[in-house]
Amino acid sequence: MILEGSELTKDDRESQLYDEFEHFRQIKGETIQGYYVRFTKLINDMRNIKMTMSRMQLNSKFVNNMLPEWSRFITEVKLNRGLKESNCDQLYAYLKQHEVHANENRIMMERFGQPNNDPLALVSDASVQQYPTQSSKSPQSSTEPYPSDNFQMNSGSSSTENLIESLSNSLALLTQSYKSHLP
Repeated sequence: MILEGSELTKDDRESQLYDEFEHFRQIKGETIQGYYVRFTKLINDMRNIKMTMSRMQLNSKFVNNMLPEWSRFITEVKLNRGLKESNCDQLYAYLKQHEVHANENRIMMERFGQPNNDPLALVSDASVQQYPTQSSKSPQSSTEPYPSDNFQMNSGSSSTENLIESLSNSLALLTQSYKSHLP
């Protein structure tokens, strides 16, 4: 049977849609809404030719192929909402509420590079670059206030950037104090 308006047979179109489904991923920089719209169009195309997939399979595909900045919220969905009971529309509505936080996660990941398996390595590298070791400090520098005491909010920077800088300074200070107490 040839599909109306095309030269593809139903089997060809089904094969094409399975391939699209298999390779479906969220594109870097794509909003959650854009991702959801593309996904629902794919699912609607599949339903139009009477292809069926389980709710669990569709939901898994939807959440497991999102960008890394969504991972925290996807874990919450899997633990609290469940993929069997929900549908894609409900998952989208829940994740849409957290889009601002996911964007903050993306900014942090871009700023500090891709996620590292060893989070302390990032802090350690930052403290070595920003703050000299205890042995290289001069006696005069030991009377200086801690770097976090000198932190001033820059009126041109966003509050997120200020928070990140403040946290980075605090973590670097903690790292430095541990290094001075441990051999």
